[in-house]
Amino acid sequence: MNLLSLIIKETLKTSFFITILFFCTLDSLSNDLNDLFDKNLSKLSISSFKWKNKIKSTQPIFEYIEISNNSSLSYNQIILEVQIYDETNVLYKFPIFINDSINKNEKKIFDNLAANIMLPFTPIKTSIGIKTASIEYQDMKNYRPWENITILDLDYSIDSSASKTVSFYKFSYENISKFFYKNIKFLISIYDKGENKISEETLIHPTPIAPGEIISIAPLTLGINMADNASMIKLSIIDAEMISPKTYIASGGLMKEIEIKDIYNESIKKISIPSDDLEIIKYSWDSKVRNTIGLIDLEIYNNSNYDYKNILFEIYFLNERGNTINKRRYKYKKNYIIANDEKVIKVTTGILDFDFSNIEISIISADSRITDIENTKKIKQLPLQINETVINEKSYIEMEESEISESIIILKYDFKTNLKYLKLMNISDEDINKIQIKLVNSSGKEKIITLGGLKSNSEKKFMSVDLSDLLIGNNQITSINVHKAFK
Repeated sequence: MNLLSLIIKETLKTSFFITILFFCTLDSLSNDLNDLFDKNLSKLSISSFKWKNKIKSTQPIFEYIEISNNSSLSYNQIILEVQIYDETNVLYKFPIFINDSINKNEKKIFDNLAANIMLPFTPIKTSIGIKTASIEYQDMKNYRPWENITILDLDYSIDSSASKTVSFYKFSYENISKFFYKNIKFLISIYDKGENKISEETLIHPTPIAPGEIISIAPLTLGINMADNASMIKLSIIDAEMISPKTYIASGGLMKEIEIKDIYNESIKKISIPSDDLEIIKYSWDSKVRNTIGLIDLEIYNNSNYDYKNILFEIYFLNERGNTINKRRYKYKKNYIIANDEKVIKVTTGILDFDFSNIEISIISADSRITDIENTKKIKQLPLQINETVINEKSYIEMEESEISESIIILKYDFKTNLKYLKLMNISDEDINKIQIKLVNSSGKEKIITLGGLKSNSEKKFMSVDLSDLLIGNNQITSINVHKAFK
């Protein structure tokens, strides 16, 4: 082989390896962006754990908790949520704080972790999940929020006497990067005249910010924990949440005309945001006769690459002045609304036992199914959890207030006849148990009654409700709401 041929061969070989390295680098960069985009806590999970002390009325201590980090990011400031159950399946939750970090693609054991509580009972079953965690930017200089967002104007005065406040007359910051952010976290450090640090406070500003955008949050007055000799403050940015351009718009971003070029690849930009993707074109009443169940025909256009199901609507009933006098929720679960398609569906409002002049309808949430977008990750709900023991018996978990309002509708009631009853509807996909109804009479007296259960996607009339102690004299029932429920 002559010298020229050898040079050509080695040059081609070198070019090949450089090309491979280039694409590997691009793939790594894409992974970083993907993980940054959704914080990727779905890849941060509990592998195993072991109790050290779990006796009632003592401090809970774990001998170890093992965490697996399968993302391309490192994390610190990890907060775990521990869920424990007693022998009757009553749920109790408490946090555990880990003041340590875990590297990308690492499995790590954290020893002797304790919570600052006393156990209300001896746990029979335990689950642990990741609640929150902060990203470590040590190897990710291009993405560090404190380098991508700069503080511009700052003018303030300190009142360290009685009120102990800092009043900002100028307070603005600029996004000098090509990324979109929200939930900008500021650290406010308080110093005396000798520049000795007195205290620190954090401030989170939720407004999203686009590349090149400047945001001002002055005038602003904050109550600050400080001594009487406070003299100056220093302001710094310590964190921010990276978001997609689409999320920026959906979150109320101020810059509506944005040229999005070479910022994220298409799979990252096209995320599922139901309130943004589903557009209510028009609606018409099918039935709105007073004291009957209202029916609305909704024409919806799905302007996305996702199919949507289990769409939760919120209906606001307005008076003549445009003020909201009532609101109801309805979940549509029959069929998917297909991507890039239009559909007319029926929405039930519950019983219309009040007068109104107009309505407004908004979309609260929906479950998405990816259709033609490849390599787009499904964002998992947290916490991901691992059970120490497997118990097959039914566990009853108290529902959050928002869950109750989304799941249970009071369809009809009659407390005037001898056969008093309540008719409820469960619009969720889960059975609901131990439903507690809170009633108030015209004298202000309250009573909580416990009803039986409701099967998923069903309605039931509960007969012979005893309200004799509330309906004394001329008293009437003036308020009815679902107080508690379990699933």
